[in-house]
Amino acid sequence: MQAERLRLTLFLARTELSRRYAGTIGGVAWTVIGPLTVIAVIWFALDVGLGLRAASGSDFGYRLVVGLVAWQFFSEAVNDATGSILRNPHLVKKVVFPVQLLPLASAISSLYVHLALLAALIVSLVILRGQPSLSILQLPLWIGLSTLITITVGLITASLNTVYRDTGPLVPFLVNLLFWLSPIIWPLEKLPDDWKAIAIWNPMTVVIEGYRAALLGAPSAIDLSHTVTMALIMVVSACGAAFVFHVLRPLFADRL
Repeated sequence: MQAERLRLTLFLARTELSRRYAGTIGGVAWTVIGPLTVIAVIWFALDVGLGLRAASGSDFGYRLVVGLVAWQFFSEAVNDATGSILRNPHLVKKVVFPVQLLPLASAISSLYVHLALLAALIVSLVILRGQPSLSILQLPLWIGLSTLITITVGLITASLNTVYRDTGPLVPFLVNLLFWLSPIIWPLEKLPDDWKAIAIWNPMTVVIEGYRAALLGAPSAIDLSHTVTMALIMVVSACGAAFVFHVLRPLFADRL
């Protein structure tokens, strides 16, 4: 049964990718071209245009790009998962269909894109910086934590959006707000201690700092004990997201 659900989820994820780029000449190539272009423009504007490297250190450009790649997965997956149930009313109204697979498939389709971006990033870092350090071996752990966060948030927003339509326009606003509250542009270690103590409870702060430690070999500004605590919090949050879905699921058909 679980194997069948896994196959169905992967099929839905591939279908989701095809839907996003249906009718385009570039097809699935846009999964990488689009995000890479956005990341390149942001890097140019901040590193070259505004010259933030001078104030933040010579590795600012690398830290910025790694942070943007880590953020892109969360942002794209949550925004797409939010409308995943509403886009498939024909499946939701089938009693036997496991509706929870729809936001999960959206997250996995975004994960495909993320892995492609990571591959391109790693190749670029090897060319520019040489052979990566052994710290890159921890990258799967950070990908796993990022995926857990993304699925948890996506399941909650998809459930709420099906019942309460105000969730749809609210989620992109909150995601954009979280972007500026995450240490993508600004360095975590330069925050005053009081603000830093607050910032590290942002789950994406842990993920972004972890990606930088893995890909750039830089020491993380967050200690291991806090990382483990955040991982446990996200496991509990995932159970909470499943509970929210279970409570709202009976209302889905009437709202579509």
